[in-house]
Amino acid sequence: MFMRHSILCLTISIFTTTSAMKKILLFTIITTISQYTCYSQDLKNPVEYLSYIGEEYSKIAKDQWSYTRAVGHGKGARKVEKRRLEVAQAIGEAKRRISRMPALNGSTSFRDSVMTYMNISYHLIKEDYAKIVDMEEVAEESYDQMEAYILAKKRATEKSSKAYEIVRKEQDIFARENNINMVESTSKIGQRLKKSSQVFDYYNKVYLIFFKSYKQDLYLHEALNRQDVNAIEQNRSALKKYSSEGREKLKLLTNFNGDQSLYISARQMLQFYSDQAENKTSIQVEYLIKKDQFDKIKSAFDKIKSSKKTQADIDKYNTAIDDLNLASNAYNKVGKQLHEENVKRLANWNKKSNEFLDRHIP
Repeated sequence: MFMRHSILCLTISIFTTTSAMKKILLFTIITTISQYTCYSQDLKNPVEYLSYIGEEYSKIAKDQWSYTRAVGHGKGARKVEKRRLEVAQAIGEAKRRISRMPALNGSTSFRDSVMTYMNISYHLIKEDYAKIVDMEEVAEESYDQMEAYILAKKRATEKSSKAYEIVRKEQDIFARENNINMVESTSKIGQRLKKSSQVFDYYNKVYLIFFKSYKQDLYLHEALNRQDVNAIEQNRSALKKYSSEGREKLKLLTNFNGDQSLYISARQMLQFYSDQAENKTSIQVEYLIKKDQFDKIKSAFDKIKSSKKTQADIDKYNTAIDDLNLASNAYNKVGKQLHEENVKRLANWNKKSNEFLDRHIP
């Protein structure tokens, strides 16, 4: 009877001794891409023991990678919630199978290290990512909440990496104790996870710089909608500060492996916010000031009886109308320009962000 196994990507050598010479047997323990065929497993045999554990490990690593990849390609934690629950169930089943494995030569260290990895992975998927899903719902409400959301995802990844290192170390010990020479020990999934971590690290740094000014721009528009001049000035000043600071921070993040697309798009957004804060908002404030002045002049003018209105009163009122109309035209013009430019630049930012992740996440 033949059994097929899909396990850790390792090329190993088994050294055995005969009466005449050492024989070297080379074979490849397969990954999710390659496979090897062997007879039914004997868990007292080191190679079979390693292959069985590796098979369970590889399945979970692959499931976790598929979930991470889905989130990484812009689907969001909430959109792949069903997949998260499926991965948690798969890890739970793998844990039960691994826990029933016997000791090999009196040692359960390697098995226990995989169990530690499984337990951490299960907690990450079941608990940590459940919280991350909830955090995603409110992340865009403020910069602090977005920063906390991104930090939570980073910490989850770091926990997984530390657990993986535990398995790697125990695997090396197991190999040495059983005369198994590890020729290649980096799985393709492991390589992808490592690369994705680097991509997200860069992306999140750029994103947070962008998001701080993006959120401040929303606060500015809320103040404009309320026609609250004091709040407008406060938020305009903050937007000017954040966009300026952001451009300086971006100078340290000009490219990722030679790819400048995300940096350029973020810089364009910050330049837009800076111009709005420094030049365009003052035009909008000018209209609100003129409107307030006109309302006061009109109120006073309306209280004067028609028979007592002087030419000076009429001239003052008409001048106020002319000033308001000029300010209103400028307000509408700049408002239209800002809206169109904002829509265009945000669309470009979203497009470049998605393309960047698609290009660099395996």
